[in-house]
Amino acid sequence: ATDLAAVNNNLGVALRARGDLAGAIATFERARTIYARLVEREGRADLANDLAMIDNNLGLVLRARGDLAGAIAAYERARTIRARLVEGEGRTDLANDLATVDNNLGTALLARGDLAGAIAAHERARTICARLVEREGRDDLANDLARVDNNLGNALVTRGDLAGAIAAYERARSIYARLVEGEGRDDLANDLASVDNNLGIALGDRGDLAGAIAAHERARAIHARLVEGEGRDDLLPDLCRTTFNEILLLRSEAKLTWIWLWWSVRTALRSLLPRRLHQRNPDPQMSLGGGRATYPPSKDVVELKANLIEQVGRLATSVEGRTGRLSEAARTELIDVLRLACSLSWWPPDAKVELERALSLLESNR
Repeated sequence: ATDLAAVNNNLGVALRARGDLAGAIATFERARTIYARLVEREGRADLANDLAMIDNNLGLVLRARGDLAGAIAAYERARTIRARLVEGEGRTDLANDLATVDNNLGTALLARGDLAGAIAAHERARTICARLVEREGRDDLANDLARVDNNLGNALVTRGDLAGAIAAYERARSIYARLVEGEGRDDLANDLASVDNNLGIALGDRGDLAGAIAAHERARAIHARLVEGEGRDDLLPDLCRTTFNEILLLRSEAKLTWIWLWWSVRTALRSLLPRRLHQRNPDPQMSLGGGRATYPPSKDVVELKANLIEQVGRLATSVEGRTGRLSEAARTELIDVLRLACSLSWWPPDAKVELERALSLLESNR
C-alpha cells in the first residue's frame, strides 16, 4: 500500500508540472486516502510525515486551481501533523518541512484576505528558517528564508505596514543577490527580480521614487536578460510588469519634477524674469494667471520622458519577436497588461503607438 501511495504522489507531482491540475488532484487524493488509512486507522505513525507531504502537495494544486478553501484545509492538516512531530516529538529534522507548509498556508490565507492569519503563518515560518540558516549554518536553506521574507513582505504591505514590508523585502533581496550574483545561482534570478519588483512598489508607496525606480530597473534588467538573452518567453509577462512599474514611476518622477519646475519658474517669472514669458517651447505649458506661458523643461525631465518612450519601444519590440512562441496563458496575461496600459491617457504619442502595435500583434496571433 505504501508503494502505491508513493507512486500516486510522484504521478501527481508530474501531472502538476504538466499543468494537468484535475489529474494531479485526483492522484494526490488517492495517495492521501491510502496514507490516511495507514496512519489514522492502522497506527502507522512512521508514515505521518508522508501524509503531511501529500496534504501539502494537494494544497498546492488546489490553490493553483483556485480552490482556496480546499487548499487552506489541506495545508492546515499538514501543519497539524508536522507541528506535532516537530514541537511535540522533537523531530527537528522536519523543522524546515513545517516552515514550508506554514509559508504555503500564509500565501493562501493572504489570498483569502486573512491578513492576521497570513502574517502569523509567515512569521512562524521565518522564525524556523532564520534559526536554521543563521544559527545552525544551514545555508542550503537560505533560499527558503528569502522566499518566506518575500511572502511576509507581501502580507505586511497589504496591511499597510510599509516599513515592515520594505525591511522584509530587503532581507530577501540581500539573500537572493548573494546567491545569484555571488554564487552563480542563476536559477534564482527570477526570484531576485520578483523581490526587486515588490521592493520597488513598496518604496514607491512610501514616496522614495529614486529607490523605487532603481529597484524596478534592476528587476527589468534581469527579466530582459532572461527573456531576450535566454529565451525565457514564459517570463515575458513579468518583463512587461516590471517595465510598466518602472514607467509608472518615471512618469510620477516626471510629474513631481514638473511641479517643482512650475513653482520655481512661476516665482521667477513673476518677480524677476518677465521677459522669459515669450520663450517658445511647447512643453510644458503653464497657467500663470495672466495667460499661458512656456518654459524649457529641465534636462532631467527630458531624459525621463525619453527613457519612458525608449522603454515602451523596447517592450513592443520584445513582444513582436515572440508572439508565435508564447503559451496561451502568457499571451492572455500579456494582453491584459497591454490593454490596461493602452487605456491610460497620459502616454506620449510615440509610446502609445508602440503599445497599440504590440497589443495588435498579440491579439491577431491568438
